[in-house]
Amino acid sequence: MQRKWILALFFLAGISSLIYEIAWVRQATLTFGVSLYAYSAVLTAYMGGMALVVLGILTPFALEGLSTVYAMVKANP
Repeated sequence: MQRKWILALFFLAGISSLIYEIAWVRQATLTFGVSLYAYSAVLTAYMGGMALVVLGILTPFALEGLSTVYAMVKANP
């Protein structure tokens, strides 16, 4: 039963991040004018941010459970 709750939380976190990404693309489209550049900028920022999180936060906690690491990443923006 606990595994279903964890999977549901991962699902909700993923959906919320996609909603944020769509909102940022719409705002960037107003700035750049062309949606290709807006998508490129947002995707670069999104993937670059995830890479920095993995390099900076995941490495010290590699031996702990992934749910603990995920909770720490979400708790520290």
